[in-house]
Amino acid sequence: MRFVRLIAMETRRLTICASLALLVGCAQPTAPSPSDSRPASSGASILELVQAVRAEPAKKPLLARSLMSGTLFIIPDPHAPTLAALSFQQNERAFIPVFSDQKTFDQEAFGTGFAGKAVAVSGDRFAGLLKGDETVILNPGHRPAIEFHASELKSATRR
Repeated sequence: MRFVRLIAMETRRLTICASLALLVGCAQPTAPSPSDSRPASSGASILELVQAVRAEPAKKPLLARSLMSGTLFIIPDPHAPTLAALSFQQNERAFIPVFSDQKTFDQEAFGTGFAGKAVAVSGDRFAGLLKGDETVILNPGHRPAIEFHASELKSATRR
């Protein structure tokens, strides 16, 4: 009986992972308009900061501070007893997708089974959900994706 439950849980987990792999791997790159992102504390929108980081990676800490000072959208782990960010396995590595706003999440989650399941959390709350030095990918359907280590985001909340 316990073995059957384990198989069922693993099947659900693989289904979720496969759905996100489709979301990340097959999603059309989108470029939301600047009005799609909320203003960041620096006066620039998250979208503008993402573009700046792509051009000049040294600006990544500014993006991290702006992200962590606002509201993020995550996919909650349906099997966790308390709120936890759902982690996905892709190309032999795990990552946590995080979205800068509801509209971006809705665009990227369309047709994946995750539509409408985003949970808004503050940057401080998200930092508290990170247990180690996980890889976090901001708006994973946008290319090139911006990746953070959890330690980068956690340190951005302390400033």
